Amino acid sequence: MRVVRFKLKSGETETLLSNLFDLPESEFPALYAMRWGVETYYHKLKEIVGVEQFSGRTPNSVRQDFWAALVMLLFAQMFQRDADAEIAKPQEPLPVKYLNRARTSHIVVTLRDRFIFSALCGYPKLATFEFRSVMDELARVVSPQRPGRSFPRNPKPAAAANLLLKSRL
Repeated sequence: MRVVRFKLKSGETETLLSNLFDLPESEFPALYAMRWGVETYYHKLKEIVGVEQFSGRTPNSVRQDFWAALVMLLFAQMFQRDADAEIAKPQEPLPVKYLNRARTSHIVVTLRDRFIFSALCGYPKLATFEFRSVMDELARVVSPQRPGRSFPRNPKPAAAANLLLKSRL
């Protein structure tokens, strides 16, 4: 393994382990920045969707829970796009300091609680009404997008529920 250290804009030192021996050390900060989208996706899977909270102990139930979490996050991203478009409509003619965006965690909870009913209820008019209601709900709970923000890192210990779950397996 290769250890690469470099300074972040915040002044903190980042330490990376890599098996890329032929890449110059000066290219690691850019490579690290490109990887950030993958890291935030892992964060969404673990913290928002709860991919590590399995409903069973068998390998098959773990696989099912994992794939269900991925499907849920993909649905959430599709709804995020549509909800963000709904949110942007009233903002377009006005001068706003920050653009708003639907909260991913709220999207996941709303989809888990209400979308499945609207998709499987069996009544097209009710499903259409419920779907519209879900979209209105998603567009109502927003967070501002603040480009260029950064925060000091504050590593969190594993959630107590995850520790309890791991002790049972």
